[in-house]
Amino acid sequence: MNMPGLSAEASLYKSSSQYIVGAGWASTGDSNLELSQGLKPLPNGGNGGPICKPIIGPCDQPPPPGCACAFGRIVGSTCDPPGTKIECCTAAELTTTSPCAKNPTTGLCESTTTNRCTSPPKVTTTVCQPTCGSCVGGSCGCDNYPTCARTPGTITCTDACGTTTTKSC
Repeated sequence: MNMPGLSAEASLYKSSSQYIVGAGWASTGDSNLELSQGLKPLPNGGNGGPICKPIIGPCDQPPPPGCACAFGRIVGSTCDPPGTKIECCTAAELTTTSPCAKNPTTGLCESTTTNRCTSPPKVTTTVCQPTCGSCVGGSCGCDNYPTCARTPGTITCTDACGTTTTKSC
């Protein structure tokens, strides 16, 4: 069927911008590729220039002036002189939290958070809160009024390290 004024060509979105591949690195050094619009293309071997690759280094450099954290990272491309561009690392990038584990000294189930944004690093230990069920059993009776007696029930709690405790409730 031929419909005047409509065609597949006319219904396609046409962009005046170039799409190039941009790269980003996670803290483990793995790379992720994604299409980016609006970035200036890096020089490449096709136009006679060198082949440039983006660089986003780990947070292991002295920071530039004005950074809130004690570390910076090298950024730029492989075409830049080495170490010429350094940006600030964020507190979120420099903070790690360990999973809950039994502290052999205290016997408590604890988690440790290390913030390397400050120098020296700030280490905070937190007791991992247990998960508790409902109070089971127990009653309040007045068989011998005016002397009333309460019979306690029990509640079972399990911490993140797998230790189960039962208490009165």
